[in-house]
Amino acid sequence: MDLRYSEADKEFRARAREWLGKNIPERQRPPNGVAAAQFDRDWQRKLHDHGWAGIAWPKEYGGLGLTGLQQVIWYEEL
Repeated sequence: MDLRYSEADKEFRARAREWLGKNIPERQRPPNGVAAAQFDRDWQRKLHDHGWAGIAWPKEYGGLGLTGLQQVIWYEEL
């Protein structure tokens, strides 16, 4: 079993790292309530608008159709 990252995985990590470095919210998420819900909606909208929603979801359902490992890479970078 080969447990090394593929070139596609490495390229995905680089793209994710670059995008997150430029776009992750600068302010901290509010702890709860309406402000937290609005923060979450705004962040999810930004992810969607820039093509980062549903990383491992099938394309026919609006996702990117990438691998489960690439989903994990996304969360590692996040």
